[in-house]
Amino acid sequence: MKTEQQGIGSLKNRKRGCLKTALCIIGFSIFFMITCVQNAINRKERMDDNREKYMADSYDNMTSSDELPTLSIFTPPDSWDNYNIADAFTISVPPTMELRRNDDQYTEKVKDVNWYGYKINTNIVVFQQKGLAKEDKEAYNTYCRVMIDLHKGSKGDFVKATNFEELSVEDVKTFQDLAKQSAAPFKIIDSPKVRYVDIGSVYGVQVEYLREGQMSKNTHVAMYYLFNYDEYANITVSYSQKDALKWKADLSNVIKTFKWNIIK
Repeated sequence: MKTEQQGIGSLKNRKRGCLKTALCIIGFSIFFMITCVQNAINRKERMDDNREKYMADSYDNMTSSDELPTLSIFTPPDSWDNYNIADAFTISVPPTMELRRNDDQYTEKVKDVNWYGYKINTNIVVFQQKGLAKEDKEAYNTYCRVMIDLHKGSKGDFVKATNFEELSVEDVKTFQDLAKQSAAPFKIIDSPKVRYVDIGSVYGVQVEYLREGQMSKNTHVAMYYLFNYDEYANITVSYSQKDALKWKADLSNVIKTFKWNIIK
């Protein structure tokens, strides 16, 4: 079975029209349109139409709002580690997490082993609960991950980092499908909530949901798609729901430390 996500196709931006995007997931393409609104009246009509389609049971549950959610400002403490990912952007993680390395004990154990029908992807940057690399027994009592996948394209392939476009019902459905593909083989418990969020001076798409986990332990997941004209980052933040008191605050702040090195 293929890895969680093999990539997203190009997302092309137009000045005063529609934005055509192509998302390639797990061997097949999903195309969707992001339509720009011209004023508040058009926006309201569009949202009413979206709700009407939803009430007709055409799509999974979806949330919509006239206001763009803005994530609160967070300055990481000195104890947090800051990483420069592929000279494209920086992100910080708390001291309770560690960077997974290709030669650590845990990675050597799982990288060539099929887990639940798919192979662990060692091509992405992964941060995990501290102690797992050395297979400390205590580290196996909880679960958390920050997984980062950077994709490069050509100029204009993706939306500019400072651009915000309202998501259509079709867009929401596409990102929900992506979440389901990413969660496999585990089942998503509630419908993924999809929305644009303001992260400092840039925008990104947030997909949030709860899924089943190993040994009946549910996992909270937040996926972020951050576009930057000729590149985009896919960042997945997850933790065991039973350990929310331990992980929720810190992991909710990780995405707030994201910064493109060059905003395009």
